[in-house]
Amino acid sequence: MVIVNKSLSTAGHLGDPNLKNINRFMLAKALTGNLSRTRDLFASRDNTLSDFALHTYIREPLSGTYNTMEWNVPASQELAGELYFSPGFVNGQDTNINPADTSCTVKPCTVESGNPLWHIYPNVDSLAHHATRGRCVGTGECVTAVNNNADGLGYAFWGFSTFAGKANIKYLSVDGIEPLYAAASDNPNGIGIPPACSPSCPLLSFPNIVNGTYPVWSYYRLMYDASDSTSIAAAMVSYAQAASNPSTGIFTDLVPAPLMQVFRSHYGQAVRDNGIAFGPNNGFKAGVPETGGDMGGAVLTIQSEQDFIADTGGNQQVSLKQ
Repeated sequence: MVIVNKSLSTAGHLGDPNLKNINRFMLAKALTGNLSRTRDLFASRDNTLSDFALHTYIREPLSGTYNTMEWNVPASQELAGELYFSPGFVNGQDTNINPADTSCTVKPCTVESGNPLWHIYPNVDSLAHHATRGRCVGTGECVTAVNNNADGLGYAFWGFSTFAGKANIKYLSVDGIEPLYAAASDNPNGIGIPPACSPSCPLLSFPNIVNGTYPVWSYYRLMYDASDSTSIAAAMVSYAQAASNPSTGIFTDLVPAPLMQVFRSHYGQAVRDNGIAFGPNNGFKAGVPETGGDMGGAVLTIQSEQDFIADTGGNQQVSLKQ
């Protein structure tokens, strides 16, 4: 979910009630450092909003959260060509982040000498503050950073414990699509306010994840040795899905896989250690295991895949990217 600090609620700050949604192009520009003003995230054209500094937090590249956001938004095939990237640097969220640049040779300058992962932008607000974009490591650190810094923006996977006690956070719809409820107005806590357990947890069905219309999501997967008789991995998956069932569960932190109506198209991947290549298989063809990657794959309905396999004599909807 895209999260912002709501502690400052006057016009133009991220806590302004008028800021309920962000489209994925503006989100991508904020995450890549191409935007540094809060007012740029508002749907406005009359230039009446005050000029406040935006403070953006991105995750570490080994994070599943980072990669889910990265390949579904800023580095997706649809958006990557629309953004303005600097030659010689990695595209996506790590645009202009060069670990070797410790002396501020590339603008924007770093906040302090020797920290290439923290950028400071020109003065953009009437309070003489500077906009920033920096790295945070782990969900806890990133959510806390957004919660503790006015006009902060970041992202995190949904989880009741993740947002418990974070009173300064609200989440935004993306492209007008609500991540937790069917519509933003359905949230009984108020638009963008994360639900909490008090003491029992409300059961969420995530309808816009189930049908694939919310753009930033991925499947959780667990790798384990099926021949290990002491492994509890399969049991853990079973219990997690049972607990998250929106009808009979108790703690809906995720959508149980059997309830999903969509999947992401898979594409071929190679294992670089030994050169073995895995062709793409979506996992719905009888006798053929799921293989390849699906990060940033096009969102397709499961029913369409089943019908495509039947109608084409076994072909699959593979190698399609969003």
